[in-house]
Amino acid sequence: MVSQTKIYEVENLKAKLEDAKSVFLTDYQGLDANSLNSLRQEVKKTGGELFVVKNSLLKRAVSDLELNFDEQVFAGPTACLLGVKDEVSSLKKAYRFLEGFGERSFKIGVLLNNKQVLSGDEVARLANLPSLTELRVMLVGELTNVFKQLLFSLNSPLQKMVLILRELKNS
Repeated sequence: MVSQTKIYEVENLKAKLEDAKSVFLTDYQGLDANSLNSLRQEVKKTGGELFVVKNSLLKRAVSDLELNFDEQVFAGPTACLLGVKDEVSSLKKAYRFLEGFGERSFKIGVLLNNKQVLSGDEVARLANLPSLTELRVMLVGELTNVFKQLLFSLNSPLQKMVLILRELKNS
């Protein structure tokens, strides 16, 4: 018989998943309690949430999301990372933090807005993308270069004409 506390935990997980924009599952084995608490604090600063959850409870909570992925992700110890503020910032912070502890990989990721399931490799690529601010800076830099080239191209005939007039004047 299922206990009332487990039912409550599953309902609580479902509510958290409904509020989140993304969810990522990772193996936390090998991290001590202090490191895990530090990771939780870092993730919380970015508007995310990290918690350890039983695989059976997580499987029940995720079952209503109608996602297609391998059941093997529910094997072994699992930490659940929720992106509440945005999809990626908490993932980036957790990924950088876990890199300091050796080879850590995310089992799976789900972008909940469009129900897109990401493999572990895709999650790693997503975590290594530049931030939104960095992308904006890159875009402004490229647009600035385009305008500089346009200005140079427009000024080039005038500069050539001035040089020709100077040569005619000097000769």
